Amino acid sequence: MPANDNHHFVPRFLLESWTSSVDHKLSAYRRIHQGALESKRRSPKAVAKVLGLYASRSFANKNYVETDYVTPVIDNPGALAYQILIASGISALTNVQRADWVRFVVALYFRGPDTMRKVQEKLDAETGGDPMTLIRNRDPENRKRDAKAVCTQQWKVGKVVCTRKWWGPNCLLYPKGQAG
Repeated sequence: MPANDNHHFVPRFLLESWTSSVDHKLSAYRRIHQGALESKRRSPKAVAKVLGLYASRSFANKNYVETDYVTPVIDNPGALAYQILIASGISALTNVQRADWVRFVVALYFRGPDTMRKVQEKLDAETGGDPMTLIRNRDPENRKRDAKAVCTQQWKVGKVVCTRKWWGPNCLLYPKGQAG
């Protein structure tokens, strides 16, 4: 199985911030029988991933969404923004980096296994298993309107995320006791 068949819904760069300096692992929890929890030490590479989470039957490369969109458009720019946030704080981010960070944070909500399963079920129901029919059946005016709506919504969310005063030493943005 190729390595990129395991798709992380929490990127490794973010998970690595929560590892111990002793063993370079983090505590991973999972439910076992009757609601009991099991805890194990794991590397970031081994957690928060699902086999084929973003796999698509509609592209020749089934991992297209992961390799050509999620990683280069969301995760890589988000990782750079994260590094700057940790090192220098929010004021050091450019407007483009702020937008990259917002896109990354918003994507975390949508890329989880439960959400992806629901999206896949809905797509299968609406398209007979071929999501590309949604694109083929849309006229250009509808595509323009949909793109504008998405951009407007991202701007509104971005404005809220980037203007809140939650970038302090006690927020989750600063793991391992780091302060901004």
